[in-house]
Amino acid sequence: MKRHSTFLLVIVTALVAASCSDDSNGGGTGGTAGSGGTGGTAGVGGMSGAGGAAGVGGMGGAGGMGGMVSNMPPQATIIAPASDSGTDNPSYVYDGFDIALGLWYLDVDLEGMGSDAEDGVLTGTSLLWKTNQTTIQPEELGTGTNLTVRLYSDDCFGVEHTITLEVTDSEGETTVSEPRVLFIWTLC
Repeated sequence: MKRHSTFLLVIVTALVAASCSDDSNGGGTGGTAGSGGTGGTAGVGGMSGAGGAAGVGGMGGAGGMGGMVSNMPPQATIIAPASDSGTDNPSYVYDGFDIALGLWYLDVDLEGMGSDAEDGVLTGTSLLWKTNQTTIQPEELGTGTNLTVRLYSDDCFGVEHTITLEVTDSEGETTVSEPRVLFIWTLC
């Protein structure tokens, strides 16, 4: 029995020695280090064998580029008129009657503001004024921060115009303001 134990001890010792000196598995003095990746991927360290030291990790790759910051939408604000007109406001009584068109009208001063996180203050054609009364007149009233527009009516008792300001930044992103509802009228 002693002879078998000695023989078994020799075999186990030989196996342990073989696994400790086997470099193909990355054991012993450590495996081959992985190379650094690109785009921020780190290299993978070598595999260690039984009883051996782990391989040295590869150099980290260069960091990847951060994503582009997305374009923020612009801000659109109607300054004047400061509020809706209501249905009997004396400031919104017709100025006159256009005989050629057969329409009553009122000239209204508009003032708006456009701003953008990337472009700053927006002016000129970046600010487009519109009305919803497209059966009476063109939808687009004009551009700019300050302008006087003629609002038409085909009813002497009055017509309600919903006025909006569309502001567009240099990237083509558009924001529509809160509307102003203007009732232009007279007594027939």
